[in-house]
Amino acid sequence: MFHPVRHSLLRLVALVSLCASAACVESTFELAPEARLPRWFSVPSGLSRADLRVVSYNYVGPAGRTTLWVVKGKDGRKVAEVTAKLRGLEPLTMPDQPNVGFEIMTAGGVTEVIEYRRIADDVLYKPFVWVVDDPEIKRRLGVNE
Repeated sequence: MFHPVRHSLLRLVALVSLCASAACVESTFELAPEARLPRWFSVPSGLSRADLRVVSYNYVGPAGRTTLWVVKGKDGRKVAEVTAKLRGLEPLTMPDQPNVGFEIMTAGGVTEVIEYRRIADDVLYKPFVWVVDDPEIKRRLGVNE
């Protein structure tokens, strides 16, 4: 006999099991419109940076943390995508920048530092992130170019 509560619980258990064995989306962010594209992307001919929306989907799975970056045009169609490996177990911080978190990620041998700004303790300024170009911040985070 079909029991709605039991059926819902079985779905929940199946979903949790799936997430435990596969990567699940941990968070989603959008690259700020004024930010440059990560170096693993280039602006397609006929378009400008202003024509592109870039979203990252951060995953945690058995193989570690990754992020899928998806570039879409103004019409919403996917232009490009790249999967990058995130370094470490969580975003990095610096004592003199308590409201900023950093992720170091590599795709195709190219490493970028992404900045997550906080508006309060442990509250991220969503949905935007920025690409870090400051050589001093990169040096302090151990990223060599």
